[in-house]
Amino acid sequence: MQNKGLSPNSVTYSCVLKACGCIGALEKGEQIHQEIAQQGLLEKDIILGNALVNMYGKCGNIMMAEKVFVGLPLRDLVSWNAMLSVYVQHGVNESIDNYIQRMETLGVTPNAVTFTLLIRACGSIGAADKGEQIHKEVANRGLLEDDLLFVAAVDMYAKCGELSKAYEVLQEASSSDVVSWSALISGCAQQGKGEEALKCFEQMQNKGLSPNSVTYSCVLKACGCIGALEKGEQIHQEIAQQGLLEKDIILGNALVNMYGKCGNIMMAEKVFVGLPLRDLVSWNAMLSVYVQHGEVFNVFCTCK
Repeated sequence: MQNKGLSPNSVTYSCVLKACGCIGALEKGEQIHQEIAQQGLLEKDIILGNALVNMYGKCGNIMMAEKVFVGLPLRDLVSWNAMLSVYVQHGVNESIDNYIQRMETLGVTPNAVTFTLLIRACGSIGAADKGEQIHKEVANRGLLEDDLLFVAAVDMYAKCGELSKAYEVLQEASSSDVVSWSALISGCAQQGKGEEALKCFEQMQNKGLSPNSVTYSCVLKACGCIGALEKGEQIHQEIAQQGLLEKDIILGNALVNMYGKCGNIMMAEKVFVGLPLRDLVSWNAMLSVYVQHGEVFNVFCTCK
């Protein structure tokens, strides 16, 4: 476009900054920032400022994201959510404390996105008490029906090991979807509660909800935890029938792990060899199976 002598406008710059963030092109993003600053566009367009905060955040430059945010002549709700997203993404939890109070002091009212990000942050660090406090605040503000918030709350409680609360939130909701059930199943699997994970999976299917790749990965992990080989084989069959192994390497890796933990080395090898693509996780999964079962020769061959 520039080679044709066309000058970019604010919309163009916003799109390019988004692209830079997606691929981590920090140097190009900094170049665009310089162009924008030279033209004085940041004083006129808050959308560009928000795009810069997002770009720097996704490229891992938290300091520059903060610098842009603080320097904005005007900060709207999107600006605050963009900066919060950067903190959550990079685990800068000390900057999240009293975030809502700081916003409201400056006359900015948080929305469902703000609370979703805060609840996600609590889940990532296992701060169940803080998460529950925010969840209650959400209820007080009448935002419980928001789908993103609902899933975030289930996920937060599950990650914090508060599985009964996660289940309670799920049951109290007017409707639930595969994403929220997958969050609960994942939490059960992460806590080593394989039986509970499989029960939740069964309940989800009884509600007529179809599992996705994330659900299947969590269920396979649960099967491995409790040595439920037969259930794992059944899931494998479902995955194969839907052609998911050709599309999702994570599922293939989960199958290798499941068969290994259930003691079926031959099937773990068969899945591993048959994967259309093998990444580092795949190789480590197969290596882990050999180590777990004392296959010293195969460990040596895999490492070569």
